[in-house]
Amino acid sequence: MLALLFNILIHSALASETATKAAQKLERAIGACPSCKPALTRTSGDHPLGAAEVEDVNGRKFEMSVMNDEFALKIFQEMTEQGKIPFGFPEDGCYARAHEMSYQLDKKKIYTGKVFATGNFRVDHDKTEKGAVTWQFHVAPVVIVDDGKAKRFWVIDPSLFYEPTTLASWLEALTAHPKSRLKEAFVTNRFIYVPRARGRKLDAFDRKDLDSTRAVMKKYLRTDQKRAKQAADSL
Repeated sequence: MLALLFNILIHSALASETATKAAQKLERAIGACPSCKPALTRTSGDHPLGAAEVEDVNGRKFEMSVMNDEFALKIFQEMTEQGKIPFGFPEDGCYARAHEMSYQLDKKKIYTGKVFATGNFRVDHDKTEKGAVTWQFHVAPVVIVDDGKAKRFWVIDPSLFYEPTTLASWLEALTAHPKSRLKEAFVTNRFIYVPRARGRKLDAFDRKDLDSTRAVMKKYLRTDQKRAKQAADSL
């Protein structure tokens, strides 16, 4: 029993270190934002501060919105409160959830990226029948948050978190379980739908990807709504 506990603690420490290093490596791709407004003014939580250039997994540059943590929380809440995206069905469909969020935010001129993680992941989750989910990849929208000292990637992933979180924390959540292993983490622009499409040169949302997004969400939204009703009835 003590040996098992020791191994779990060792894995947890290694997962945290691996997640931190992977996040730091990706965040080196964040460029300067000379036109960005200050992050800590009275009104800086009402809108993006500007946009910074980011280098994607293929070395191509694209613009991503920069904001403070207050605005990041606002867009996170906006995504969760609409009831149109099945965050309560984490077993599958992360690619569709991420694409729909990125598409909706794009229409508001809030420009996200996507962060993909590949490997073998097992994540404890109380909304599933088995109490856990297993994935070979996971994806969510990512934005740049300026805390007044540094600019870092923050992830918008209501399927796993109740608020926006740092990229390091997101990766750590994916790899915390002893059976989880991270193979690769990479950033793309908001138009890339799935990991195998990482090399596509897109500067707009592909209509076929959007059609697939809506079909996937429709498929899982019914189960999500059923689970939400069961949780409410149990109170």
